[in-house]
Amino acid sequence: MALAPSYPWMIAACMALGIGETTIMPAGMSLIWDIFPVRRRGIALSALTSSTALGVSASVVVPSLIYDTLTRTGPAIFGGLSPWRETYLLIAMGSVLLVLPLALLREPVRRERVAVPKAGRSRGIGRLWRFRARLGPMLIASGFIVLAELVISGWLPTVMIRDFGL
Repeated sequence: MALAPSYPWMIAACMALGIGETTIMPAGMSLIWDIFPVRRRGIALSALTSSTALGVSASVVVPSLIYDTLTRTGPAIFGGLSPWRETYLLIAMGSVLLVLPLALLREPVRRERVAVPKAGRSRGIGRLWRFRARLGPMLIASGFIVLAELVISGWLPTVMIRDFGL
């Protein structure tokens, strides 16, 4: 995103990032299922899902601190890039350093195999449709929760700058 030549390219990079991020939660849950015994899975899954809130909070605070530092000291790290672009590059470099240890993890042995009958797509959709009275409100509520999180994380920096001079 930091090297995007135009706004449409930056939007495309954000979309690609979002598509990549959608794999994190299912992969994490699968790993937890295989690594942790049944009695410890609840704690591990809670830690994984709670990390989302921590990540959203950190995604507002950490880049803001980096951007503030770069605007005070002047862009000097990547020579000539604006502070917001340098912030993106620094966050990307830090993310790579955090992800590299994951390459050292071995694939865990599958602990449990559950026999799942093969069902056609229409059968699976039919089963979901039967639970629409319960699933519908939950999906709508989840959508509003995500929307609220995005609004808060998007507007929080502006409010902090405008009202508190940060």
